Amino acid sequence: MLETSIGSVETSVVIDDVTQAAWEGVLATYTVDTTNDVINGGDGVTSLREAITASNGALGTDTIVFNIAGAGVHTINLASALPTITDTVILDATTQSGYVAGSPVIVLDGTGAGAEANGFVLQASNSTITGFRIQNFVSGTTSVTGTGIVIDGTTGGGDNNTISQNYLTNNSESVTGSVGAVSITGAADNNLITNNQLIDNNSDGIRFADALSTDNQFTNNTISGSGDDGVKLVGANITFTGNTVSNSQRLSAGAAGIELVTVTGTSVVSNNLISNDGTHGSEGGVWIADSSTGVTV
Repeated sequence: MLETSIGSVETSVVIDDVTQAAWEGVLATYTVDTTNDVINGGDGVTSLREAITASNGALGTDTIVFNIAGAGVHTINLASALPTITDTVILDATTQSGYVAGSPVIVLDGTGAGAEANGFVLQASNSTITGFRIQNFVSGTTSVTGTGIVIDGTTGGGDNNTISQNYLTNNSESVTGSVGAVSITGAADNNLITNNQLIDNNSDGIRFADALSTDNQFTNNTISGSGDDGVKLVGANITFTGNTVSNSQRLSAGAAGIELVTVTGTSVVSNNLISNDGTHGSEGGVWIADSSTGVTV
């Protein structure tokens, strides 16, 4: 029979010195406890900017959680773009007290972040961004600026990430080629975008922006009020299921609820609710380009 004991277990050494040295900084947890957007090691608190910077410098999978004092919504007003995320991290705003699914209490606001700033840029792989409200990143003039979340596969990372339970609104200026909420660019593969709300963004709600990307999944999201296309899909072996896409094209003509451009491999668009799209243009609910092949709708 297995012998058990309850209580404290005292030992002089839990992990030997060699192991401690090898794992120093690995699997660290950083707790954000201020809305200040500063790097100041002497102020006794940890900002989101400091936590991302520290995580980038520590090898291994780190976790960033939130414990900001006070009830209600806590807004982080960025003074400049956050550091690009270059090392694996679990970035979890649902840990803040008061979080309710669908109503984030950690707000990332880009009003003062400057031209071309994004909310989060993720060049790492195997990372998670969960539970944020991301708003007012509106100064972008390209497909990867002025965007709420960018998964960037142009540097060799950007794979196997999960973006979930976020609320993204009023991102991107209404300019040709810009993306309102979420962008996947470069050879970024096997990413999951799930259970997010993409509401009233000013260009596309989401764009898989590169034919080199493959096996990305977009499931159970709500995309409503996009200024241009609700969703623009590019790449191979895309899964787009269980989403609601409505009221797209509020700022443009000739867009669609879902637009498939150069989609190849075996891609599936199924079990989605698509409504009231194509009000100002002719592409309607779903538009498939001649260059797309192997798509099941």
